[in-house]
Amino acid sequence: MAVDQLAAGQLDQPIPHTDLNNETGDLARAIAKLQTESQQLERQRWIKAHTAQLQVDLQQAETPDELAQVVLQHMASLHGICQGVLYSAHEETAKLLLMGRYATDAERPPEAQVMFGDGLLGQCAVDRQPRQFQTLPENFWRLRSPLGEIPASCLLLQPIVHGERLLGVLELAGLEPLSERELLLLHEANPRLAAAMAIMERNEAVKSLLAETRRQANEVAEQALQLEEQAQALETQQSALRARQQSGGHGDPRWRWPSNLLQPAVRESVRDPSG
Repeated sequence: MAVDQLAAGQLDQPIPHTDLNNETGDLARAIAKLQTESQQLERQRWIKAHTAQLQVDLQQAETPDELAQVVLQHMASLHGICQGVLYSAHEETAKLLLMGRYATDAERPPEAQVMFGDGLLGQCAVDRQPRQFQTLPENFWRLRSPLGEIPASCLLLQPIVHGERLLGVLELAGLEPLSERELLLLHEANPRLAAAMAIMERNEAVKSLLAETRRQANEVAEQALQLEEQAQALETQQSALRARQQSGGHGDPRWRWPSNLLQPAVRESVRDPSG
């Protein structure tokens, strides 16, 4: 019966008679060993399948918000996880900035930013150590829905590290602690999330640089247009000035000598013909 259950994929069924010191006990222990190996293989298969799907979804995320939603939705699929937040780390300002959230309470929204060392989340950013708290006090945190509310019983904090750099902190709340295979999945997902966040960070930096380059190019183009308009206006003024100079100022009152200056000179020439 135990062998049939194992063959049917029921890997958690207890194996009886493993304590007997006879052939039945030997067979039971052999079946138990086969069961353990099958459980390990199934756990590895499950972790690889979820990790591969997470990798695909992370690669399709185009914005930091989409990236956060991908991670949090995958984590929420784990047994017992009901809420989550993902913060990005900015070591130059010693701040964690909210990157995304999942199923959080509108009446008690997560903080938009958290200083390094502030509370459990901020302390996780400082020491970069994962933490899982079980059997939380009843009023520590409550999970709410339109149908009611229930106290969270576990809290998990996971730093996201890429090489020597802290990129963020993941916080998950749920009704029961993660199982061994779920913790292993989180361990396998961590470097993939870190790599995706590092790539997203570089992409956002490139986008900012391109936007700044376009802004500067637009400013230069606008300044060039203004200079061109000024040059055209100056050329028009110079053309008009040259035209007046070539015509000797005839017909233009601005180029006529005042009559009160010309008359004394005429009278002087009449009195002195030799001049």
